[in-house]
Order: sequence, then C-alpha cells, then structure tokens
Amino acid sequence: MTIRSHAAEAKTPAELAKYLAPKCQRGIGVTLASGSRRYTFHWINRAGVRRLGVRVRRRRLSRLPVVEALAAILLAEPAPPPECPECGRVFERHGKQRYCSPAHAARARKKRWLANVGREERLAARRRYERALRSRHILRNRAIERGRRQDAARHG
Repeated sequence: MTIRSHAAEAKTPAELAKYLAPKCQRGIGVTLASGSRRYTFHWINRAGVRRLGVRVRRRRLSRLPVVEALAAILLAEPAPPPECPECGRVFERHGKQRYCSPAHAARARKKRWLANVGREERLAARRRYERALRSRHILRNRAIERGRRQDAARHG
C-alpha cells in the first residue's frame, strides 16, 4: 500500500499522523498532495520536544480532506522556540538563524571543518594563514614607513 493510498483511506488526522510519524522519524520527509497544495510532513526535534511538522507548497492535484485536516492541526500548534545546538540556550530566531550568536555559529563551523579534514590539511591551512598574516604586516609596515618619509620630506 502506498503512502497516498493510506492517506486516502485514513478517516481521521490522528490516524494519518500515527501512520506518518514512524516514516518521518527516520529522517524521511513524506510529501502528500491535496487540492492545490502539497504538504511535506517532517519530524521536528527542538528543545526536547519531538513532534510532527508540516511545510505547505502550492500545486494542483486531487483533494484529500484528511491530509488537509492534519496539516491544519499541525500548523495551528505553535512551533517550539529554537534551541542553540552549541549551548542549548533558547533564543529568538531571526530568519533562518540556527545559533544564538555569531560566535556559536563560528564555533560550530570550525568543529564541522575540523571533523572533515585531516591533520596535514589543518597544518597547511595554518601555514597559509600565518604567511598571509606576515605579508599583511609587512605591507602595513611599508606603508607606515612611506608615510613617515613623506611627512619628513614635507616638513623637513
């Protein structure tokens, strides 16, 4: 039995949610269409609250009232406030923000990068950074010296 046929046979939103939840828990988004909308059901695990979530998109297909009823129930529930994956603090999200601060976002990026690269690549990146830093300081010092010489020539 396909997901669509099971959704057509479901009599209540709770029955459909009971069928969809195990599929969504495995990380698979389940997409069902009804009327002019396409509903993607997915599993949300934030702030210790695990629940079924839904995203709605426009599309033309036959209407399934049970799918629309479940989506309406899920959309009516307020989403739990986002929790920073780095420190666990609850924060007010702006746009697609995932972390409570830029520092925590940078820390997470660094952790992901360190997990994906080997020791040699890390050392090579560090050498490139130090070389670039030295060249910037050399250029800055040259510019400062040039400015001092020009000042001395004007005033001297």
